[in-house]
Amino acid sequence: MDSEQLPTMGSDQRGSVIMQARVRADFAAKLTKDAEILGLDGTSELVREGLRMLHRRAREKAAVAELDRFYGGKIAPLPTGVIADDSI
Repeated sequence: MDSEQLPTMGSDQRGSVIMQARVRADFAAKLTKDAEILGLDGTSELVREGLRMLHRRAREKAAVAELDRFYGGKIAPLPTGVIADDSI
């Protein structure tokens, strides 16, 4: 993990911060095409969407870890009425 401190909401009175990343030119070109496909308007919107996806992924991982802690590493029971599909 990078030793650089991430800003907190309280670090800027306007409630926003600037987060930047340097990427290779060939990757930037691919991202520009991706933004067009997704209907995203410009680099800022592209970066914001990427950060939202990253945050969603982190929240999912945190939820899985919490379930693992709660069930002590055992498989969580299925909800009532759900039948296990053993073919998976």
